[in-house]
Amino acid sequence: MRIRVPFVSAALSTVMTLGLLGYDALPAIANANQSATSASTKQGEIQAAGRLGFRVRSVRPSRARTPGISRGSCSVDGRPVTMTALVPRVNPRVEEQGLIEVESTVSARPTFFVHIPQNRALGAEFTLTDGAESEADRQTLYYTQFSPSPQAGVIGITLPTEAPELEVGKTYHWSLRLQCDAVDRSGDVLVEGWVQRESLNAALSRQIALTSIRNRPLLYARSGIWQDTLATLAQLRLENQNDTTISADWVSLLDSVNLEAIAQDPILNITAYPAQTPPN
Repeated sequence: MRIRVPFVSAALSTVMTLGLLGYDALPAIANANQSATSASTKQGEIQAAGRLGFRVRSVRPSRARTPGISRGSCSVDGRPVTMTALVPRVNPRVEEQGLIEVESTVSARPTFFVHIPQNRALGAEFTLTDGAESEADRQTLYYTQFSPSPQAGVIGITLPTEAPELEVGKTYHWSLRLQCDAVDRSGDVLVEGWVQRESLNAALSRQIALTSIRNRPLLYARSGIWQDTLATLAQLRLENQNDTTISADWVSLLDSVNLEAIAQDPILNITAYPAQTPPN
């Protein structure tokens, strides 16, 4: 969820003053603000290490995990295929309780990121539903099928224009399945998550409009908006694969939320797949 911290206005003012400086300045800005504000961290929040200074709450809202679906029954050369959602891993007890923490976004049509290992999957299915707690009661808002890359790496699935916009204040469930068998779907591999759209306040909106694309990940990170921090930085990394500063910030961001195991793998694609009719 969105985090209100006392240093946000100072961080935004710093970026505003610097204007459209290159991305090389971003680590220095983040480190300076992190040092100046580490003592003011509120109880119930934790400071994640990393050059963007991303903060997540130690306790966040959570929702139910989809029950009864196989995870990781596919295999390649005897190794199980398991996917990883790119979301902060902060409280391991939440997963033990069969729950998933809810992430925040300010985007009407956000991008969802998943790491897929080397695989021989026959296909992939992405589904976005409303926030009903019961799986049986959830209404499908967007569904698509596509052929996943057999290569290990991160993929981004962006809601296309024909998908409905997320409503502010509402929570949504998303899932990605890999099909491993042409007939038996019981072995499908699943990864899922929950997201809630938050309103973008006027001050932050103005700062984003006046800040270059290369500096925007800092604004989102300092406001505790995970989905948009990740999406803006991922797009930069995909488009600037030889930029070592962007690559270092990507690795640092994932390391800071305990995703270091996949931080070095490439971003394979970020795609808005057309909406399709879900199967019966």
